[in-house]
Amino acid sequence: MPNLPMVSVIIPVYNGAAHLRDTLDSLLAQEYPALEVIVVDDQSTDTSLDLARSYGDRLTVITQANQGVAGARNTGIKRATGKYLTFCDQDDLWSPGKTATQVSYLEAHPECAYVLSRMAFFLHPGVERPSWLKPSLLEGDYPGYHLGAMLARRELFKTEGALDAAHRYTDDVSWFFEAKDRGIPMRHLPEVVLFRRVHGGNNSAQVTSLHRELLAIAKRSIAHQRRAAAASPN
Repeated sequence: MPNLPMVSVIIPVYNGAAHLRDTLDSLLAQEYPALEVIVVDDQSTDTSLDLARSYGDRLTVITQANQGVAGARNTGIKRATGKYLTFCDQDDLWSPGKTATQVSYLEAHPECAYVLSRMAFFLHPGVERPSWLKPSLLEGDYPGYHLGAMLARRELFKTEGALDAAHRYTDDVSWFFEAKDRGIPMRHLPEVVLFRRVHGGNNSAQVTSLHRELLAIAKRSIAHQRRAAAASPN
């Protein structure tokens, strides 16, 4: 097998034992073997840490004082050594071809800094659809504006910065807005690679706080665009 570029996968974990094994198994079942899987335990009080450690040297397990999901992701970014970088939440699943498809595209298109693929939602067995989740979101797949649907060149997180820990629920959205405002070249791929589990304990359930953060991000982006327009000679 030819030398494959290493991909670092960062999984922030906080009390995720209920679904973490399914998530880790989906990562380790990737058709792409050159994976560095980094679990960052954010001071869980359940059995998440023991579960992650049970995988032995198939994972790199880091522990830290509780810093929130963005802080855990940033810790993983600092430890990552791969040419490419991606993330997975503790309760989500990947398609087996996710990494191979995205690496293949970025290797063939050096002008592209990161790719996004498509994602779908699914209800955990026995869980009723929560009020915040529109029924239509369970009926198809959608552009994956989510870190779990992304693969990026690791150097991008050096030039553009890490995740903003000030955003407790929307650090990923904030990062994507920043990348868009700065004109970072990216592409959307058609494959569905991320399956987002809905189980009632998702951060997305924090609707009021999430909307507040989204509004602040949108306002910041609009202000950036206005400054850019005012500075343009045209």
